[in-house]
Amino acid sequence: MSVGFLGVSPSVGVVFNNVNLGGAKIENLYTPEAYIKALTSGGVDAIIDDILYIKAVLAMYPASGF
Repeated sequence: MSVGFLGVSPSVGVVFNNVNLGGAKIENLYTPEAYIKALTSGGVDAIIDDILYIKAVLAMYPASGF
């Protein structure tokens, strides 16, 4: 399993210390383009981040097909 996080997010430590993700690999995503590539290519199984950032990425790429 691969989980994407905003590359500079403090959420990484909080989530991995409090949720059992079964040895998931962390993928650092630094740009909106990296989020879109990860989502459309299957590069990650899930993305965990602040809802405001995810909404901003989706607003930038509304028709990316996911």
